[in-house]
Amino acid sequence: MAEPDTDFLPPDIRGNWLAGRPAKASDRIVAELATLKKLTLAMSQADVPLLAGTDSPSFGVVPGASVDDDLEQLARNSHQDWQKSLI
Repeated sequence: MAEPDTDFLPPDIRGNWLAGRPAKASDRIVAELATLKKLTLAMSQADVPLLAGTDSPSFGVVPGASVDDDLEQLARNSHQDWQKSLI
C-alpha cells in the first residue's frame, strides 16, 4: 500500500491492511475486473447513468480519498471524459 492517503489511517487499520494484502492480484480478481470494465463500457454506451462511489468498508479503500481513483476508472472504462463522470 504505497498510497500516500494511507498515512491518514489509524496505525492499527493501516497495519491490518498491509498484513492482509496479497503479493499479487488473484486470477479471479483479474477476470472479475475485466468483466466489470466491459460492463461499464456497455452501460455507458447504452446511456445508463453511472455513479462513482467510495467510502465503503472495503479492504484498501481509504474513506474519502479513493473517489479520485473511482472517477478516473469510471471515465477510462466508459470512454467518456471525466467531467461527464461528475454530472
